[in-house]
Amino acid sequence: EIDNNSLATAIKVATQLEGEKEYQKDTEKVKLAEEELIKKDPRLYMQTIVDAIKDRLEDAGIKVDVRYDLKKGKGKYVGYNFDDMEERLQHFQASKVKLIKKIGEVTEKVKKDIKTIQEQLKSFKSGVNAYLDSFYQKDKAKIDKLENDLINSLSTNQTDSPNKTP
Repeated sequence: EIDNNSLATAIKVATQLEGEKEYQKDTEKVKLAEEELIKKDPRLYMQTIVDAIKDRLEDAGIKVDVRYDLKKGKGKYVGYNFDDMEERLQHFQASKVKLIKKIGEVTEKVKKDIKTIQEQLKSFKSGVNAYLDSFYQKDKAKIDKLENDLINSLSTNQTDSPNKTP
């Protein structure tokens, strides 16, 4: 006859593998072991299942603090429960919307800055100041390229604007 701790260990491993091919091969054996441990020590069985689920969640990257009151047979999930997960999801979605809005605001500011620079370049190019005109004539190719880059940047930002909320 198998002792309770060995049964608990086998059940814990089987619970962690639930859904895997290894588990599907031995479902009947697992059920028999569960039934036997439930008869012999129901509290150990409950604790084993809670521990196995906790370990599986943590393996998946979900941190869980589970406290199980064996005397009362009630589990209490601390820090993560289903209502809390719904709240966290709503908070995450709200944060995402705020972030998208901020990106949109920054994009709008960049667009305004580009337009301001374009206007300053036009003013610079058509200015009556002889010193600035000589500077423009000397570096005309670079300044025209800069202006074209700004125009292209602005048109690209208008088509790929991130301020559209999903």
